Amino acid sequence: MVASVRLVALAALTLAAPAKADEMLAVYGAWTMGGAACNQVFANDRGRIVFAQPDNAAASAGFIVDRSGVSNADSICKVREFTVRENVVSFTGRCALGRRTKRQPFQMRELNGRFQVKVGGEFVDMNRCRVEDLRDIAEVRADRERRARENVPPLERVKGLWASSPEVCASAFRRGAGGEFTIAGPLPDPAMALVVGEDKIATPGSECVAQQVLRNPRGGRDFQATYLCTAEGREFATTETLSAIDGEVMERVPSARNPVPQRLVRCAEPSAEPPRRQGAARP
Repeated sequence: MVASVRLVALAALTLAAPAKADEMLAVYGAWTMGGAACNQVFANDRGRIVFAQPDNAAASAGFIVDRSGVSNADSICKVREFTVRENVVSFTGRCALGRRTKRQPFQMRELNGRFQVKVGGEFVDMNRCRVEDLRDIAEVRADRERRARENVPPLERVKGLWASSPEVCASAFRRGAGGEFTIAGPLPDPAMALVVGEDKIATPGSECVAQQVLRNPRGGRDFQATYLCTAEGREFATTETLSAIDGEVMERVPSARNPVPQRLVRCAEPSAEPPRRQGAARP
């Protein structure tokens, strides 16, 4: 049997040979191999067993036998015939492999209270999983989404347009015809606006290009880089530390002898300025 296995959900179809149903019931269910924990492979979807993360490596250690057959990572196999000989149940599955089908044999057995499946010519131990012991699929998906957010690189967390308040957002930025964002003009103190790009930042009155990036100086949410800035015809170096609080708020620590952290909110991108029609009268 193929070692890597995947199933979307338990089916509830009728056996082709109902007289054998009682003998088959012992092998119905969800199984893991190689010592994999059931909660790492499966989840509970309103009373059905599903794969918690079908694309995860842990899914290769699990499979399900139900009334319709066996499903694995490569195919879904419909079982139309099987035999029970002493303690061994043998299946012959018609497996869907993309646009083609293939006959695939399977064997399972019970030996001294242990269930085993034949893989690569040898029987290996299996662990039966119960649906009531599995985590709810909604909880599993929420954890997966949270981990995905936490794995976002620090720069990706802080790229974009930021300002000291939503009111400042409304007028602080301008989008050029080429799609680039700039700060519209001077801002009244203490308002602040910041454009964070791949290798540059802009503040009111200054444009800065990254010279050195220090990744994760204090953890996965912090981005720090040294910039060479141009402002009012002069150049100076500065270090910016940007910390993502969440997707909509960040803290900026500017380079200064006594830096005061600034709390900034994410701003929506302004639309492109419409081109003026030639000959149109100016107000």
